[in-house]
Amino acid sequence: MTDDPRDFGSLEQRVGDRLQRLPGVRAPRRLLPNVMAATAAARALPWHARPWLTWPVALQVLSIVVVAATATVAWSVWSDARAIGAVQQARQATSAVRVLWDVLIGPIAMFVLALTVIVSLACAAAWTAVRHVALGGASHR
Repeated sequence: MTDDPRDFGSLEQRVGDRLQRLPGVRAPRRLLPNVMAATAAARALPWHARPWLTWPVALQVLSIVVVAATATVAWSVWSDARAIGAVQQARQATSAVRVLWDVLIGPIAMFVLALTVIVSLACAAAWTAVRHVALGGASHR
C-alpha cells in the first residue's frame, strides 16, 4: 500500500480493512423484553380489537356473510329506487343544472377562463423579465 492520496484503490482497501475490524453492533438489552411484552399485550386483546386476519375462522366467515348480505340489500334498494322514478328525478335535476349553466355560469366561466389565460401569460412574461434582468440571466462561467 502506498500513502499517495491520489491512489484511490489503496484508500478503498484501507477503509475496507478498518471497517472489517470494527466490532459488531449489539442489540439493546431491553429489546427482547420489550418485544415479548408487546406480543403478550397483543395476545391479551379481545378478538374484536385484533386485526381481522387473527379473528377465529368462524367469525371471519360470519363477517363475510354479513358484508355480502348488506351489499345485496343495498343493491336491491338501489335498484328499486331507480325503478320507481329516480331516473326521472335525475333527468329533472340535470335539466335544471343545464339551464343554470346556459344562463348564469357559462358566460361568466368563459370570461374567467379568458382572464385566467391572460393573467397567466402576463405572469410568465414578468417572471422571464425578472429572471433575465434582475437575476442576471444564465451564468456563462
